[in-house]
Amino acid sequence: MPTPKADPKKAATDAKKTALAAKDKLKNNAVTKAAGDIFTKIKIKTGIDNKKVDAWQEKWLAVPKNRTKYEHLKDVPAVMGEELFAMTNDIINFIQREEGGQSHIFKKLKEEGGAFLHHPIEYLQKKGEAAKKKAGEAKAMAQKKAGEAKKAAEKQAGDAKKMAEKKAGEAKKAAAKAKTATKKSIT
Repeated sequence: MPTPKADPKKAATDAKKTALAAKDKLKNNAVTKAAGDIFTKIKIKTGIDNKKVDAWQEKWLAVPKNRTKYEHLKDVPAVMGEELFAMTNDIINFIQREEGGQSHIFKKLKEEGGAFLHHPIEYLQKKGEAAKKKAGEAKAMAQKKAGEAKKAAEKQAGDAKKMAEKKAGEAKKAAAKAKTATKKSIT
């Protein structure tokens, strides 16, 4: 029995509807509503509004336009400080129901989570391939290091053998001298 062909326009509109529904679920879920309710209560008690919070974020939690890149160990404090400010801003923006995206960690989590939720099989395959590649690289590196260690051990063994032969030769000479010295002293 022939299978009917799928209508590409219908598939596109269905995908768009699904994406909008998922986006709506992200914006209108229990966690977002609870966070919004908490912020509303804080606004009522303190008189703080979104504009004041945004001004405070710009003044006190400013994230530099050009973020420090981690290249050396000395960069760690600056990178961590900037990331903490970015995470704080993203959390505040989430509570205010605004778009965040300053934190690299949150961006990465969002991308990874979205990729897993939308295409779990492809996501797991890519992760498996990446892990396989890393394992291959680690194996190659281990074999290289093992070869280097073997060469170093062989060199040390050869050096030790030469040293032992040299000491044995010196000991033979010393024994021969001692033997001749004892023969001379006996006679």
